[in-house]
Amino acid sequence: MLFWLLSCKLADDGGFAPADSLESTAPDSPAPDDEPSPWPALSLAEAWESDESDVATGLGVLDIDQDGDLDLLVANGNDITPGPLRLYLNQGGVLETTASWVSDTIGYYGHLSVGDLDGDGLEDVVVSRFLGPGRFTEPGGVERFMNLGGALEPSPSWTAEGLFSFSNALGDLDGDGDLDLAVAVGEPYKNPPGRSLLFLNDGAGDFGLSPAWTTERDRHAMDVTFADINGDGALTWPSPTSATPTPSTSTRAACPRPRRAGRPLKSSARTRATPWTGAT
Repeated sequence: MLFWLLSCKLADDGGFAPADSLESTAPDSPAPDDEPSPWPALSLAEAWESDESDVATGLGVLDIDQDGDLDLLVANGNDITPGPLRLYLNQGGVLETTASWVSDTIGYYGHLSVGDLDGDGLEDVVVSRFLGPGRFTEPGGVERFMNLGGALEPSPSWTAEGLFSFSNALGDLDGDGDLDLAVAVGEPYKNPPGRSLLFLNDGAGDFGLSPAWTTERDRHAMDVTFADINGDGALTWPSPTSATPTPSTSTRAACPRPRRAGRPLKSSARTRATPWTGAT
């Protein structure tokens, strides 16, 4: 299994590459009329819109109430306006437009992850809080909301504070059957880089007071995921590096939050795979 971090380089005027810096995998030309299109047609009009107006940043789908359909969870805030988490229930194939659950907490929330943390068959939520109340002068953290019998708890029952974290990921890194937590750390606009973290799950959904592992040096890491890249079942841990990576473990992408105005600038992300040994 591999653990990937997206690390962004800050350009001279503080901007990042736009989304079109990503290499496209779409066909160069439309399919002939007698051949089916390789891409499904998408409507130009939205099929659903919430009644609330927030700075939506993170999104997850989960069957929170175990009725057989997928509900929608949205984290709001980014670095613009603090907001809550909102859950929109799927009612017979139609999402409600007003959230039926809203977290008691608000923050500059980023991305979120969904998974069964305590083995009870219910999906729980971990969300990154990019900034603190002081915005760029104060770090945020990571929060865990447990699913208690088909409803999320109103406030997080576990947090890790003091982190500029835009994203996190869940995966069983140590092979013990529960989901561990990887946290990407870094705020590249106004703050120095930080060390991304791994928290191990104790089997009951608790990640403890301290991370089990950190990256070997500081970086501006903006995203993270787990993956078994070579299919051998071995757990390895890639992290971003300025060194030239091998083709099989490198990636280049734009940052998850594009620059809102100004001249497009180059940005890149590189990763290097290293074995996970369980050492701290």
